[in-house]
Amino acid sequence: MAMAHVRCMTMPDPVRFPEVERLIHRLCDLDPSLLGDMLAHHMLSGGKQLRPYLLLGLGECLQVPRSQLIGWASACEMLHNGSLIHDDLQDQDRFRRGLPTVWHQFGVANAVNAGNYLLLGGIQAIEACTLDEGTKYRLALLYSYMATEIVQGQSREFELTQHLSCPALPQRYLECIRQKTAALFAYGAEGIGYIEDTSGTWAALYHELFTLLGEMFQIQDDVLDLYGNKGRDLPGCDIREGKVSALVVQFLQAHPEAVEWVAPILAKPYEKTEPQDILRLRHAFDQAHVLERLAFQVRQQRQQIQNLIAQRNQPGLGEWIATLQQHILAPIAHLDAFQSLGVNP
Repeated sequence: MAMAHVRCMTMPDPVRFPEVERLIHRLCDLDPSLLGDMLAHHMLSGGKQLRPYLLLGLGECLQVPRSQLIGWASACEMLHNGSLIHDDLQDQDRFRRGLPTVWHQFGVANAVNAGNYLLLGGIQAIEACTLDEGTKYRLALLYSYMATEIVQGQSREFELTQHLSCPALPQRYLECIRQKTAALFAYGAEGIGYIEDTSGTWAALYHELFTLLGEMFQIQDDVLDLYGNKGRDLPGCDIREGKVSALVVQFLQAHPEAVEWVAPILAKPYEKTEPQDILRLRHAFDQAHVLERLAFQVRQQRQQIQNLIAQRNQPGLGEWIATLQQHILAPIAHLDAFQSLGVNP
């Protein structure tokens, strides 16, 4: 097919995918019950639906019928939301997207149940796929790999503070976000590769390509936490929670001696972290040009992405991936360091 005839999905704002929402609603419609109320409360907060967007958009670029994509996109979105409920509990976040988190509204034990339901129930969405049984089995395996990678990443995140003085901290951080965040992007895209072609000819390439996009998303998310608005309690929640973000990694890489005062700030309990602690770190990041260092890292990722797209040589894919990158980086495009990347919406 000629390139002019290939049209890939553009990103509406806010994005909604009614077919995905209907399937998830059907699988989560447990009224009247406390569990049903918790799931409705969490899903009410909306969200960007980035994962359905990237999976449906990739499938559309590859000319896969939309009906074959809905079940897999819904499964990945349910897994993502289940992991968010548990993530909020582990981080003790009280708000997400401007609403009380499930654990804060309903209690810890109930939040564990709600998260478990979405994590385990997501695989039922694969059964709704209009695909042959062999492909469904392959997707079920990918779902399991994806879920266990996320859990490993969550566990690695808690270990990062033990390695603040380690020269390998940047690599340990990268390994963490590849599992914690990028796995949903990468395995989701790999699944599209098997839906496109049961032999999975290009599945590994899609996995590698979307791993890079997932890493880019996490860098953006880390920056947004301190320099933007994520709909949480206050700016700098990652610092209050003692997280080792991309900002911290880049700063300590440039100034390893600063670990002597950075580590005690990250070690403070959430409620004992003072506004001046946040300001001190932000000032240090600015002085060390941390945002510029991260923008350079994103620029390198974009070049790697371009090289992978060239290998696939699929009409329309490069243009759509460029749009996706713009959407991922749009929340931080107002920052001077990232304006040079040309990501202004």
